[in-house]
Amino acid sequence: MRDVLLTIKGLYMRGDTHDDIEFATQAQLFCEDGVYTIVYDGPEAAIPDESKTVIRVEDHTVSVLRDAEGSIPFMFEDKTPYKTNYRAGDSFYDMLLFPTKVHTKLAEDHGKIELEYTISVDGSQAINKIDMHYAPLE
Repeated sequence: MRDVLLTIKGLYMRGDTHDDIEFATQAQLFCEDGVYTIVYDGPEAAIPDESKTVIRVEDHTVSVLRDAEGSIPFMFEDKTPYKTNYRAGDSFYDMLLFPTKVHTKLAEDHGKIELEYTISVDGSQAINKIDMHYAPLE
């Protein structure tokens, strides 16, 4: 395990709406048999009992899972649709995630993950971009 500084920049686009997010946080990086796992608390970590986010990269597949009850994983494999049910409160919605870019370049000291995808939830569609970079804590 290695402590790293993880920087995440995200862009959400739906129609004329564009929302940006950017934050940096301390994360733990694990590498075993070519599988990289990054574990971090999100920007909402100041809220008691919030969960961790786990990013796992194996071969050309990236999975993202919040370690919380009822959370569903997001799976990113280039040009491969991923269908699941999305939970919002007490309701469930059909969700289709279609990655248009999945790029990873990972090493023990520095790395990046770039994701671009469309997401459709209950007939509503958005385009998301996420860029993640990690480097050793200084």
